[in-house]
Amino acid sequence: MLNPPRDAEMGNSRACMCNTGDLCTGTRARRFCPRLTGNFSIPFKETMSVYDKLKELNITLPPVSVPAAAYVPYVQTGNLVFLSGHIARKDGKPWAAQFGRDITTEEGKAAARAVAIDLMGTLHAACGGDLNRVQRIVKVMSLVNSTGDFTEQ
Repeated sequence: MLNPPRDAEMGNSRACMCNTGDLCTGTRARRFCPRLTGNFSIPFKETMSVYDKLKELNITLPPVSVPAAAYVPYVQTGNLVFLSGHIARKDGKPWAAQFGRDITTEEGKAAARAVAIDLMGTLHAACGGDLNRVQRIVKVMSLVNSTGDFTEQ
């Protein structure tokens, strides 16, 4: 889910964005939002920027994949973003392998990490270049190709 634009941009005086990253509306706002309650003594935890964490982990986001044929890397509807399937790549080429036959568990972990970073790059593009707008990840699905006797998924 993406955070909606800040209340000033929306002209909405009954909603605000506290430094918690939550949209302050409804019950939560009436109880906790300093601007709406007038209680500025409630401490809010400071959150690390997504980009600070990526830098700390020495991760550089790749550019979004170029759409081919009917494939699109993501679709946004309302404040939800759906990312299309991504595949592991090795040396810029699709990495097709099967656990228990072609690759080790450690190589599979590296492939999964590469896919996750690629997904973050796509999400970055889908969010207009601001991953800090992401409020929640609703679902992650992963498919693992393995032999029938492989048990380390």
